[in-house]
Amino acid sequence: MGCFDTVKFMCPFCQELTDVQSKAGSCSLTTYIETDVPSDIAKDLNNSTESCDNCKAAFKIVAVKEIKNIRMSAVPYYKED
Repeated sequence: MGCFDTVKFMCPFCQELTDVQSKAGSCSLTTYIETDVPSDIAKDLNNSTESCDNCKAAFKIVAVKEIKNIRMSAVPYYKED
């Protein structure tokens, strides 16, 4: 099993916290919250589609604003037919 870092996002559907993993950072098993994500991890996760651990709904992760640590948010994702 490899190492990774985790970012906790609020699901835009059920409002529960869900974990998203990244291997782009220090991979030291550190946990971050979506409002304070290191830039290397933010770049890795930006525009990725994930699913909620709780309700299984798909959402897309997008960068909200570029600063020292990039604030990110989970937004609804609707699969195109």
